[in-house]
Amino acid sequence: MNNICLFACALNEEKYISEWCYYHLKIGIDKIFISDTSNNNSLKNHRINNDPRIIILHRPNGPNNKFDQIKLINEHFNREKNNFKWCAQMDCDEFIVLKKHRNIKEFLNSINLHSGCLGINWVFLDQIINKNMNIYQY
Repeated sequence: MNNICLFACALNEEKYISEWCYYHLKIGIDKIFISDTSNNNSLKNHRINNDPRIIILHRPNGPNNKFDQIKLINEHFNREKNNFKWCAQMDCDEFIVLKKHRNIKEFLNSINLHSGCLGINWVFLDQIINKNMNIYQY
């Protein structure tokens, strides 16, 4: 059984998606599933399609350019829940930053959680950068 998979929905993320994918693979994610919600299948020819650890599924927006993110996440989860010990869902502009552990598996093994879910707090990087540089945007 693989250890950890990551689910995400992507729309207009072509410029940054490879950095996001390879960062999370480097910290120990085993497989990444991305729902490309663009109507034109914009990730079809992206270089991340050459990596077997990254699966792109085209799930175009519905009527009025809307998509149901919860439905897509549940679809991924129900399909993969028996293949992975851990399943995570994130947006493509969010990064897991480990402070005390070398990789995500070491972190997950340290918390000794056998069932349920784990929430991870997040911070706007833009706020940190602007505060440290005394720049404020409104």
